[in-house]
Amino acid sequence: MKRLILAALALTAVLLCSACAAKSIPVRIEPATANAANAANAALLTEAATMPTPGPADASAPLSIVRSVVSFGEGYIVYPRVLYCEHADAINGSILDLTAASAQQVSASIFTKYRIEYNRNGIFSLRMDLLDLYESEAEKSGVESESLETIYMTYDVEAGELCAIGDLFDQEDERWRGVMPDIITAQAEAKGMTLLCDVMPIADSQQFFISEDAVVLVYELYEIATWSAGEPEFTIPIPQLAQFIPASSPLARVAMAEMTPAPAALPAPPAEESTWAVAGSEGDAP
Repeated sequence: MKRLILAALALTAVLLCSACAAKSIPVRIEPATANAANAANAALLTEAATMPTPGPADASAPLSIVRSVVSFGEGYIVYPRVLYCEHADAINGSILDLTAASAQQVSASIFTKYRIEYNRNGIFSLRMDLLDLYESEAEKSGVESESLETIYMTYDVEAGELCAIGDLFDQEDERWRGVMPDIITAQAEAKGMTLLCDVMPIADSQQFFISEDAVVLVYELYEIATWSAGEPEFTIPIPQLAQFIPASSPLARVAMAEMTPAPAALPAPPAEESTWAVAGSEGDAP
């Protein structure tokens, strides 16, 4: 009997030690793979399963996304994970790759913030801010930390591809490369900017994003103006560029949707009908 009691006590002690050891194992956030969500995102993805899913024929519907986190070095990349879309893996992989490539150029542990600029009509456009992980702690005291770098990404959802500025406009008739600088110069002068060049550059690597019914071009510090201008943004309404947008451009879907006038509101009923009761309710009209 004593042996049985001792054996039971020993077994209980082993189980207790195992439980304690299991609790002490640190949780590590691993990068998401193309085919499965990482453990850190499991709860978020479960919640996202209840989100509305755009059908394959509903090309104008916004993408369903969920806030996700992956580890990067000693920091973290927070990004909008695309769900359900046919090319979701390609878009998610591109967002992570571009962010990681920029983070490698920054000599700090990074933490990211993103903002969705446009998400409908087959276009997914966002900005990603890279912040110092430790300096971002200052935000808890109400002090906003400065971005180490900002990158902009615009995707053709139907193709699952990242768009360059040249992908949006006519590649055979490049007069748009001359129209845009004139618009930018006029806007800069109206804002009182001191420009550092006579002609605003529109390179293939030009940073931009889509916002409502416009293309927004973004320049780096000192690229076209003095320090006081910061990183200037210039909003060019799509109607001003419509003649340079071919039907094959992903921007054509945006232009068509945003430039189509809303249907006229139905006229109000005549005054004499306003006192009629709703059918089926008490006191129906004769």
